[in-house]
Amino acid sequence: MYFYKIGYTSYEESDYVELQHELCFTKEQITDMLADAIVALWEDVFKDKDIGDIEYPTKMQLYYFFDTYNEHNIGSWLIKNKGFLPVVYQEIFSLWGWFAFNKPETWTEETKRSITIPVIMKKLKEAGKI
Repeated sequence: MYFYKIGYTSYEESDYVELQHELCFTKEQITDMLADAIVALWEDVFKDKDIGDIEYPTKMQLYYFFDTYNEHNIGSWLIKNKGFLPVVYQEIFSLWGWFAFNKPETWTEETKRSITIPVIMKKLKEAGKI
């Protein structure tokens, strides 16, 4: 299986869909599929949107095509039309990265509830690191 991370980025946010396929595609092939998806999804994506002035549609933006709350998005289209499958993770590991190990006051509530932090802290203490 080959894995593909497809999305957009901006200064404020970004969103990606992670897909897999039994075939290996080039960047050019993926680009062609994305263009096909945008053409096919165009009306459904913009039908309920205020796109601004018709001569200068400021709100016809790429990120609408990655809206996972809308069934008409690039990821779903690639799955339905091009044989992609969603990537299913056994486990996702993600912690708030700005806390200081030696300063619990910097820990968020989520960090404090984490089952991972006590294990890391115990091993750091046992190793004499903190």
